[in-house]
Amino acid sequence: AFCWGGDHVGQLGTDSDWGIETCSGYRCSRYPQAVSGGHTFRDLDAGAGHVCGITTEGTAYCWGKNDKGQMGAGFWSEPMDRHATPLPVVGGHIFASISGGDASTCALAPDGRAFCWGSNDFGALGNGDPLGGIYAEPGPVSGAQAFLTLAAHGAHACALTAQGELYCWGWNKYGQLGRDPSSLEGEMSLVPVLVPLG
Repeated sequence: AFCWGGDHVGQLGTDSDWGIETCSGYRCSRYPQAVSGGHTFRDLDAGAGHVCGITTEGTAYCWGKNDKGQMGAGFWSEPMDRHATPLPVVGGHIFASISGGDASTCALAPDGRAFCWGSNDFGALGNGDPLGGIYAEPGPVSGAQAFLTLAAHGAHACALTAQGELYCWGWNKYGQLGRDPSSLEGEMSLVPVLVPLG
């Protein structure tokens, strides 16, 4: 894996200063930097300040910002400590794909089960917990759906089943879940809801 751009919270995943510059007062690189650790990834996705990848063996690693537990490393830290090298996502899960939101991350197991971790503000983790909070390790998304693909963004996520049904959860202030915001309590859904595609 190679990353480039801003590196103020370690999102390039390199512990080397070679090729690192200062852009607008922050660490950055205008050229691709090799991610540390020697891992070979088959899937990779960048969130707002963190990056996660799935190795060819199915192990998840994340690096960068972890102030809301979005790295899934079993802990979270404030202020935004730089985690410039990949740390394994705890729990011993095998994942097929991964997607990063603003302060959360979601991943799919090979059997289609969805897991999320990080900030549960606005129900972003889809676990049904009305108290929000921070989950620093993967937990299952509510429901018995098996998904083919999943995408997390901001404080919501959507996933598609093999039957072509689309489910979303999290913040819905602007209709991100494909529903009228007034139809959901608090402009959010704590669990996956079916998008009425017709």
